Amino acid sequence: QIEEDCLQIAVRTGADGLLVITPRLNDRVFAPLLADGIPCVLIDSYAENPALPCIRATNWQGAREATNYLISLGHRRIGFIAGRRNDMIAEARDHGYRSALAEAQLPYAAELVAEGDYGWASGFRAGQRLLALKQPPTAIFACSDLMALGAIEAVHAAGQRVPNDVSVIGFDDLPVAAVSYPSLTTMRQPLYEMGRMAAQMIVSLIDGKDVVCRQIEVPTRLVVRESCRALREG
Repeated sequence: QIEEDCLQIAVRTGADGLLVITPRLNDRVFAPLLADGIPCVLIDSYAENPALPCIRATNWQGAREATNYLISLGHRRIGFIAGRRNDMIAEARDHGYRSALAEAQLPYAAELVAEGDYGWASGFRAGQRLLALKQPPTAIFACSDLMALGAIEAVHAAGQRVPNDVSVIGFDDLPVAAVSYPSLTTMRQPLYEMGRMAAQMIVSLIDGKDVVCRQIEVPTRLVVRESCRALREG
């Protein structure tokens, strides 16, 4: 409701166009704006309506690459800290995780999946739950850097070390990822590029120009740092 109210305030105060960065609004909210000719561009979101422009990262492919990286290091029991339910970004990353497991012929285990909300505290709680399993994971893939950092703290609180005992990988490449201890291996979202492209698109729409491609995915990239390591043979 808060996000919907913000949209209405922006319209009432005379916004020429809107850049929207939230995954929690569905297409119906934007229908009246499009009908009134107010351009909208969504960032890091998914739109069912092809007329609604959207720029996002390659979430499925990024999650698949993150999981494949852990598999390449010899990990076979990989915990997954998901994002919010009913969130298409989180769903895409979940599917990427599952796809990598399936390709490697590794079983999907529901007990290895813990739900988070992209924040540090939820990553800490999820990490605690995964580490409490009878057979805990040797690696954890978290759907955001903040959740990954929370999971790292959970590992340390359990008297273990990252990456010696548990490897952890995140998603985002926030500035804090490079200065955490250990520094966080993660999937980099091209946030600057996404913002630049969205700004160019909204200006074009405000100027009445046609936008040929309205659904754009910008590639993610693996950034290897210190929070993951290969398992010893055997």
